Amino acid sequence: MSQLALPTPILIIAYRREETTRKVLEAVRAVRPERLYVACNAPQPDRPAEAGQCDAVRRLFDAPDWPCEVHRLFRDEHLCARDSISGAISWFFEHEPQGIILEDDCVPSASFFHFAQELLERYADDRRVGMISGDNFQYGQRRGEASYYFSRYCHIWGWATWRDRWASYDAAMHLWPAYRDRVLDSLGGRLECAYWGRILDRTHAGLIDTWDYQWLFANWLQHRVNVIPQINLVSNIGFGEQAHHTRNLTRAANMAAGELGFPLAHPQAFLPDQEADRYTFKESYLPSPQAVVRKLMLPRRR
Repeated sequence: MSQLALPTPILIIAYRREETTRKVLEAVRAVRPERLYVACNAPQPDRPAEAGQCDAVRRLFDAPDWPCEVHRLFRDEHLCARDSISGAISWFFEHEPQGIILEDDCVPSASFFHFAQELLERYADDRRVGMISGDNFQYGQRRGEASYYFSRYCHIWGWATWRDRWASYDAAMHLWPAYRDRVLDSLGGRLECAYWGRILDRTHAGLIDTWDYQWLFANWLQHRVNVIPQINLVSNIGFGEQAHHTRNLTRAANMAAGELGFPLAHPQAFLPDQEADRYTFKESYLPSPQAVVRKLMLPRRR
C-alpha cells in the first residue's frame, strides 16, 4: 500500500463525542487525505452541557497537521439524526463524485482506506454495486476465496459510495408504499419479510429517527449488491450512553479492525452470498428470544 497522501476524499460526521472523534481523526491522519470534509451537528438547545462538548469536537478540526484541504459544515441549529447525517452525506456529494464516509465512533484500520479507494475506482461505472463497506459481521467465517463478497445488506460503520448511487436516497421513502410488497418478496424468507416490513413501515412513518434504513431500501429498490470485506476493517467504539442507537453492548461492539492483504482478489459473480446474508440477518438483526420477552414485559404507554 502506498504511503502517499490518499487522493480519495473523506467525510467525518461528528456531534458531541470528543474522545471517539479524536480516535477517528487519528486514523484518518495516518493516511493523510488530500481533501477532508467535516460535518458537525449543533447542540440541542435544552441541553446546556452539549454546547461545550460540540465546541470541543469542532476544535479538533481547526488545523490538520498535514497538507489537506478542509471543508466544514458546522450547523447552527440542531437537526434530528436522520436529517443531520443524510444531509451531511448529500452535502459531501455536492462536491465530490465518490468518497469515504465515517461517523464519529467508527475507527478504521489503515487497509480500509486503500480497500475502499481501489474498489471505488473499480466499480465507479458499475451501478450494480451500491456501496463498499468496511464491516464484516461473519465473526471469523470466510465467504468464498476472494478478498470480499457481495451482500444485500448495507453496513455503514465506515463505508464508501458514489454520488450517482447516493442520488437514489430518499429520507422520506416516498416510494415505499408503491414498492413495499415487491421489495419484501425479493428477500425470500417469511421471517425476513416480516422483520423488514415492520422496520421499514416504521421508518417510513417517521417513528424511527435514523437515516440508514432508507439507504438499505434505496439499494434494494435498485437491485444493487454491496461489498463486504472478508475480515472486519472498522471498529465501532461508540456503544454506550452517549450513542443515539447503539447504547447496549452487543457482539459487534469494539470489534477489532484487522488489516486486509493486497493485491485484492475479486469475486467471479455479482451475486449476494445468500448463506452469509442469512447469517447476518440471524446474528445482527433478528432480536434474540430474550430481547423479545423483555420488550413484551415492558409496561404499555398510555
